[in-house]
Amino acid sequence: AIARTLAGAGARVLLTGRDPAGAEAAAAALRAEGADARGFAYDAARPGEPDRLAERIRGEVGRLDVLVNNAAVLRP
Repeated sequence: AIARTLAGAGARVLLTGRDPAGAEAAAAALRAEGADARGFAYDAARPGEPDRLAERIRGEVGRLDVLVNNAAVLRP
């Protein structure tokens, strides 16, 4: 809902997830609604991953203006 709202306001939305296919599928769903959205693989638990993703975004997108951290919680 946050990504959809931001996209509706004209923002380019970058979605991340540990599952690259899942991140891209979520981005594709937003693109189907007319949004400018891209999916990226990202696992914060992997060493160096934040820097790797930041460099990729700088190289492919240019910059990141807003970050929304919406982490899921797994319950048994």
